[in-house]
Amino acid sequence: MAGQTTRKRLGQALATLDELQDIARAEQAVTGEYIRPVMLIQAEAKSKETNASCR
Repeated sequence: MAGQTTRKRLGQALATLDELQDIARAEQAVTGEYIRPVMLIQAEAKSKETNASCR
């Protein structure tokens, strides 16, 4: 079930990124300035034990 929630949230984030890209293209057409929307994703381990080499 958690996987479905994660996929849904990622899908929503990608949809928002697509909207921002459309807005950025429109802004570029008006101003000539290039704007590049970005999306950052933070992932965390499910367990409290983490591999020190991953840090």
